[in-house]
Amino acid sequence: MDLPVPPKSGQAPRKELAAVLIVRGGDTEAGRYALPGGFVHIDEDLSAAALRELHEEAGLELPTSAIHQFRAYGDPDRDPRMRVVTVAHTALTSIDIALEAGTDAKEVEIVPVRKILDGEISLAFDHDQILRDALEFVQVLVEETSVILELCPELFTLTELRHACEAVWGYEVDRATFNKRVLHIEGFLEADDDESYQLLPSRSFISMSMESSSIKTPSKPSTRGRPAKQYRRGWAETLHPPLLRPRDRLKQTDSWYENLSVKSMSQTPVID
Repeated sequence: MDLPVPPKSGQAPRKELAAVLIVRGGDTEAGRYALPGGFVHIDEDLSAAALRELHEEAGLELPTSAIHQFRAYGDPDRDPRMRVVTVAHTALTSIDIALEAGTDAKEVEIVPVRKILDGEISLAFDHDQILRDALEFVQVLVEETSVILELCPELFTLTELRHACEAVWGYEVDRATFNKRVLHIEGFLEADDDESYQLLPSRSFISMSMESSSIKTPSKPSTRGRPAKQYRRGWAETLHPPLLRPRDRLKQTDSWYENLSVKSMSQTPVID
């Protein structure tokens, strides 16, 4: 499920980064937005518990390889019910199914991340901080691994890839510099070899007319209307060199959500 953002004039449509949130039921923090999560079973692996809770509370199934454990939270007063230590996980994914709330979740929604970061929506417990930490973790993950391709279709253009990166990083980057960087990362992308994306072979552009001694210079084949070159996922999971963000642009950005757009992101689950 994607959240469209109106494009600027002349630009391709973009999508907005969003988080999967539940509306809590029960007695504690009832009616407030929260990250999906729950208690781990005595014989359960942490990642398995994270995936189970995400499925039970939000109806979203992900493979174990999609989630990443990034931090633990253990402030003694973070949960008014008892001492609870949270081991937080996050996943970057496109969501194209209808989510369904279950167990102690009253509702499940896909909410733009900017609304949490800008204070429009406040989350239960310390989940605001967990979301911010998850975002920071994912921003670095996009620089160092191929995880951003989870937001791209099987075949995609460099523009689609750049828009996905911009959504996670929180600002726009120079198109030419970005394209040059991604194409120099070994194993990151593989070009689609479909013939429809190839120019017709060029012949001699300078020829002598048989009727006269004048030299004719035919024009080059027009590329107007030719589809943008497409790529697919390569073999590399770790990027060498990494796809680093422009650090000078990062320092100039006052708000994380400046000129932001793109695909859905699941900031879940949290083992709470």
